[in-house]
Amino acid sequence: MNGQTCILCRVFGIIAIIGLLNLGIEGALRVNYLERFLGEATVITRVIYVVMGLVGLMSLVKYFGMSCPGCCKK
Repeated sequence: MNGQTCILCRVFGIIAIIGLLNLGIEGALRVNYLERFLGEATVITRVIYVVMGLVGLMSLVKYFGMSCPGCCKK
């Protein structure tokens, strides 16, 4: 590993940051910007929530020491 992350990990990191910011704002101000911009309970909103959940799972896996195959190029 050369200390750099692959593009997939960077995109997942950005999605995680956006999701966590939305969650923090919702907890503090009771405003859900994702649902405000995309509509409540639309297919797109649910897909984005599922993607955020998958990103969270990937972050959890990386936390326990496993890494993305794209980051482990030799």
